[in-house]
Amino acid sequence: MQRVYIYRKYVRLWHWVQAGSILALIISGLMIHFPAATGAFSLHPAVNAHHLAAAVLLLNGLLGLFFYITTGEIRQLSIQLRGMLESAVAQARYYTQGIFKGAPYPFEKTPARRLNPLQRITYIAVMFFLLPLQVVSGSLLWLGGHQYIALPPELTLTGLSLAHTLAAWLFCSFLLMHIYLTTTGRTPLANIQAMVTGWEENGHAPGQKGGHADG
Repeated sequence: MQRVYIYRKYVRLWHWVQAGSILALIISGLMIHFPAATGAFSLHPAVNAHHLAAAVLLLNGLLGLFFYITTGEIRQLSIQLRGMLESAVAQARYYTQGIFKGAPYPFEKTPARRLNPLQRITYIAVMFFLLPLQVVSGSLLWLGGHQYIALPPELTLTGLSLAHTLAAWLFCSFLLMHIYLTTTGRTPLANIQAMVTGWEENGHAPGQKGGHADG
C-alpha cells in the first residue's frame, strides 16, 4: 500500500461546495413542495434559500468547468471507445457481485485517471445533461412565473415544473448512490477522508476493495 495524492485542493473545495449546494437545494425544494409539513411561514425563506443555493451551484459549476478545461483535468471524463464496453461490464460486475465477495477492485486509481468507466459515463450524463435540464427548467420557471419573459405556448409552467421535479428526483437518486459508493472503499470512511485530505492509499491486494469516490 502507498499513499497517493489523488485530489487537488481546488477539486476537493469544488466537490464540497457542490455537495452543500445540492443538499440545500434538495431540502429547500422539499420545503417548497410540502409547505404544510414545514409551516406556512417557512415557504418564503425556503424559496429564497433555493434561489441562493441554485446561484452558488451554477457559479461553482461554471468555475469548475473553467478549471477543468484550463488545467486539462477535463481529460478525467474522456471515454475510450475501444474496450469501453468490456471495462464497463467489469465494473458493473464488481459493483453487483465482486464487492460482496471481497474481489479486488478492477481498475487502478491514479491522479490522472481517478474515475472508472461507469463513473465517467455517469458524471458526463449528470454534468452535461441532467444539470443543464435542472438549471434551464428552474430558470424558466422563475422567469416565467415572475412574467419577466413570455414563455412559448409549448413551455407551460406546469410542464417546466414537472421537468424540474423529475430532474430533482434523478439528482436525489444519483446522490444516494454516490453516498453509498463512498462507503465501499478500503474502509467505510476511507473515500470521504481522501476527499478531505486529498491523499488515498493505493495498490490493493486481492480481496481488498478499492476507493472509487469522486465528485
